[in-house]
Formats: sequence, C-alpha cells, structure tokens
Amino acid sequence: MKNDTEELLKPFLAMMDQEVTYSMKPACYNNDLVNPEDAKCAHGSQWTKTAQKIMGGDLTWADADIVTDDNFHRVYTMPPWGDVHLARTTSCDDKADDAKCTLETVSVTENFYNRLDQFDTGKYPIAANEMKAKLLSRQAIQTVAGNKTADFHELDEEGNRCADINQASLDLALSTVSQKALDKYNKLGKKLVIGDDLGPYNAGPLWIWFFMQYKDNKDKTETLLQSPMMRTPIDYWAKEAAGFHYCKLLSPFRAVEWIYIDGLFDRDGLTLTADEAFEWDLQ
Repeated sequence: MKNDTEELLKPFLAMMDQEVTYSMKPACYNNDLVNPEDAKCAHGSQWTKTAQKIMGGDLTWADADIVTDDNFHRVYTMPPWGDVHLARTTSCDDKADDAKCTLETVSVTENFYNRLDQFDTGKYPIAANEMKAKLLSRQAIQTVAGNKTADFHELDEEGNRCADINQASLDLALSTVSQKALDKYNKLGKKLVIGDDLGPYNAGPLWIWFFMQYKDNKDKTETLLQSPMMRTPIDYWAKEAAGFHYCKLLSPFRAVEWIYIDGLFDRDGLTLTADEAFEWDLQ
C-alpha cells in the first residue's frame, strides 16, 4: 500500500516542486526585488525559470545561456521607494571573446489560486489556476546576447510565445503521469488544448486582472486554454515598461491535476454509467 501511494503521488509531488505551490510553503513576498533565501518562505517558481528560457529563444549563435532567479511577488505591488517589481537581465557585452556568456535574469511570479480551495473540501484544484509571470521579451534577451538588430515584430509579435510555454508545461505533465492515468485521460478525459494568446493588454491592471481563460467546447471533449499577455519592444515609449513579455502560465502541477482529476469529471465522474465504469475497470 505504501509503495502504491508513493507511486501515485510521484507526478503530483514532482510538479508541485515545479510550481512551488503556496500550500507547501508561503511565498516570501519580500519588499526587495530579489527575495531572501529563507527556509520559512518560498523564493520563487522553478517553472518560471524554464519559461524565461523558452521565451528567450535560441542563443546557441551567441554561445550564451540564461540563468534565471525567479521571485514571488504580488504583481500589483511595489517597494516603498517606488520601483515596481520588474524583470531584469545582465548583458553579454563585457564577456571575453572566447568565454561563454551567461545571462543572469530576474523574473517575477505570483501564483493565483482558487479562493474556495481554502475550505479544503476536495472539490477545487490545489494547484494554481494561473501563474502571473513577468518575463523579459525575446527581443530583449536576443539584444543583450549581442543581436543589436533583433526585431520585436518577428520575435515577439509573430506566433504565440505564452502558448509555447504553456504547451511545454502540458507536455511535461503528460510525460510525467503514469501510463494508466494517461490511457484513461486519452480515452475519457476532456483534453486541454493550448490556444492563441490573448491581447496584448499593455496596461498593468488589464493584464493582471484578465485571468487565464478555460473554455469548454460544446460536447465537453476539449477545454481551450488561452493566456492573456502583455508585450513591449525595447524602444517602448515608457522606458520602465520596455522589453517585457508577460504571460499567464499554466502550472505543470495544474496540468497534472487536470489529467488525473478535473479533465475526467464530464465523462468519468458521477454521470458515468455502471457499465462504462465496469468496462474501464477491466482494462
């Protein structure tokens, strides 16, 4: 029984570590941009570090890499001295010609949870409904890596950068769950489908309070997930808001919960017939 429980919980625990869920440890939410290393509070999200790498794009041409320090903050707050919590990066300009460049970036994340989960009824998701992530744009990353002609339209406006990250989160979850869970999800689950990004919402309050969209199709076989985003070029008129690409991220923990639980409610919940349940148990 102990081994069965351990095996069942492995995907959940692994993805909780990616999200760094607040139910395990409260967020530091320190006034400074970079949170302290404190055993009593969570510094930042592991998944947002991966998100910044994906957002930054290919850097092999510059022999460069990204190392991100993510920090939990409420995205609508600022320290007393008035400098809002915003993403930062170093540059490759000063590196030696034969040295590999490491871009040291700082990102900001706020995990946003269903308010009714605090009642601990088991009905509502434990994982974050969305991760509000302040990231540097691909144009900004490519520019500091050495490409001084990096084009904002090509790098950040074409395609769907937040959707790319959310697809990677879903793919990670799908590769982490057990084969039995995956088979059941593929047969009976309402498939989570990553749609195009929404926006841009280039005003802070609009992006902050426009939540991740989960929309079912008519026959309840798919749920379309779309991320509200905010993006600005490096020459944006407001310099303090230039060079960003903000996303509402799908937590890998939320994706695992969806595969095991939420995605099964419509066709494997209380409405499942006895014959259907018996047929599934035989597999």
